[in-house]
Amino acid sequence: MLKEVIKEMQQQNLDLEGPTNLWDFVRKARWTDDHDYKRIEKLLLSMPKKSAMMLHHEYKGKLKALADHITDVEGVSDDGYSDLTNHIVGMGRKAYERAMSKDGVKFAQQIVNQNKYHENFGYSFHGVLGY
Repeated sequence: MLKEVIKEMQQQNLDLEGPTNLWDFVRKARWTDDHDYKRIEKLLLSMPKKSAMMLHHEYKGKLKALADHITDVEGVSDDGYSDLTNHIVGMGRKAYERAMSKDGVKFAQQIVNQNKYHENFGYSFHGVLGY
């Protein structure tokens, strides 16, 4: 599967020298297909470190903004809240923008109520960060 993702990125000029932004990378990483952060970690590790670190920086900014925006979500622990916010970023731009809208808490709460979030898109960056 990793080779397929790399090939697809290259065919669409999203080569491993660095996808143009986080949302390009998230789309190609396909978190929602299998929630396999180890697979995505391998994809990040196959990129130049500078590109992967730039993606991580953008990811952290989106994650913080989201975490600050949907603080009224109920029924999750601190760890579960981290999983939820990471999962929403991993779902991609449309889900993120929906969660950042005025009805974002409602959207996030539906994900919690349906137990439709997975641990943890953010773990994908651990190899790049040396964890």
